[in-house]
Amino acid sequence: MNRPNTHTIQATYVKNLTQKIKGLIGAQKPVALYFKTRWGIHTFGLKFAIDIVILDTNNTVVHMFHNVPQQRIIFWNPLFNTVLELPEGTIYNNRIQKGDTIILKAIDDEPSDK
Repeated sequence: MNRPNTHTIQATYVKNLTQKIKGLIGAQKPVALYFKTRWGIHTFGLKFAIDIVILDTNNTVVHMFHNVPQQRIIFWNPLFNTVLELPEGTIYNNRIQKGDTIILKAIDDEPSDK
């Protein structure tokens, strides 16, 4: 069995319900997003496949969905509520596995020139 690894991933935190509903719908290319939900997600309206990582409260990977195509609904154990949506291939390219720890580095989605 492989030892768990730690991965740092830059992602935009989706803060409110409107942002969660929209997610990556209408985006021309995938970007990394993370948010809290226990109800599942869908890929309706996406123009690309994505990878999905489900994290526990310690940001440990508890479930992964590779290359999820458009028009799908994804559910997982509602005990876990942190979802990381990633560009297709991120799980494979970074060798992310169950049991690994993810360090989420938030991307500021608003310019900080003030």
